[in-house]
Amino acid sequence: MAEFRLIPNDLPLEPEHLGESLVTVEMNSNRVITVDDIIKSSFPPYYQEQGFLIGDIKIIGYGNNKNSMLYQPDLASLYNLYPQGQIYFDTNTNQYVNNEVLAQTIKNGDFQVRGFDASLPADYVVFIAKAINPSTGQQSNYSTVKGKLWIKVVSSNNQPPSKVGDGYERFNLGVPKVFSVDMFTTKTTPPYSDPENDAAFSLKIIALPTIGKLTNRGVDCNVGDIVLMSEISLGLFKYHDLGNANLSSVVTFQYQINDVGSKIFVG
Repeated sequence: MAEFRLIPNDLPLEPEHLGESLVTVEMNSNRVITVDDIIKSSFPPYYQEQGFLIGDIKIIGYGNNKNSMLYQPDLASLYNLYPQGQIYFDTNTNQYVNNEVLAQTIKNGDFQVRGFDASLPADYVVFIAKAINPSTGQQSNYSTVKGKLWIKVVSSNNQPPSKVGDGYERFNLGVPKVFSVDMFTTKTTPPYSDPENDAAFSLKIIALPTIGKLTNRGVDCNVGDIVLMSEISLGLFKYHDLGNANLSSVVTFQYQINDVGSKIFVG
């Protein structure tokens, strides 16, 4: 008779979502990259079924431009990543060097990025990650899903947006109004602008509408909530009149916008 054995496994489950996150660093300066930097503002949100945070991570690819990071030692155009030595792609072996960043390295503040050129657009590296049990230190296998860590280099005196304008849109009664990024940037009066031409990064809700409600990702919004522009671009930020509006209703809410470079809210 054939037999099948099931053996318990005490390894944590792998992360199911890693998402994309953004880190800004000043020119000619180093910035420590933390666990929160990698997962707290990621979209889609980081998720691991047991609620464990990331442990080790491994850089497995470059983003839009292979020269943004190190394609050869000391030849990066945008930034360098340092775990315990520079991460770079060795063209002789076709492999990344120093690309595995241990959980303890991140915890010790030794995972850092150094910025070079604020005139270049943001770029990213692709990574996979393990999940770590904080009680035992046991880690999962590396995830099959991939994440993106975006790096934006800013000047040391990066300024907040210079203009954040008022928006105006029509909505159909009883139909959720889906917002788009241009409703808060190019279509406002005056249009959004930034001294360094940094893109808008997120929206902060200052006052809620007196009629109906706002939702983001299906969850009711509250004063102080922050909605990422990446979430708005996916159609996740909406207004619902809840049957309380009529043709004479004028619905307003107040907000502020920050930019990719300074992260300072204005409006």
